[in-house]
Amino acid sequence: MDEVIDYADRHKLMISLETHNPANVAMYEKFGFKLYGIVQKKGFDLKQYCMIKQA
Repeated sequence: MDEVIDYADRHKLMISLETHNPANVAMYEKFGFKLYGIVQKKGFDLKQYCMIKQA
């Protein structure tokens, strides 16, 4: 993760990721990601947590 973040920072790139595990959100926040939104399709219990780390 550190190598990807370092590369993105050097090149002023935004990073986005998704996770279905709500426990991962806090871990990614420690790397500087912010929760952008939560997607849940009607009729499904599965949630997709969309996260972004700005350049």
